[in-house]
Amino acid sequence: MFRNFVTIAFLALTATAAQADTTADRIQQAAQNACQVERAAGSLPASHYDAIYRQCVWRLSHQAMDRVQEARAKAARKVAGN
Repeated sequence: MFRNFVTIAFLALTATAAQADTTADRIQQAAQNACQVERAAGSLPASHYDAIYRQCVWRLSHQAMDRVQEARAKAARKVAGN
């Protein structure tokens, strides 16, 4: 029984790790697309507007990753029977 649980957990973690890169990339791309409004092309000072854009991307991507991780943790607890 324990061996089956360890095997299933290992396979789940392996699959999750492979998907994590793809998920992170997709979230990053979505955040960049959503924050294009914040990017003012040709506006000066460029460092000011670039900082606003980078902060927007950082905030949105971290919020989305937090939600994804919470959902994965909830699913893992559900599978574990808690």
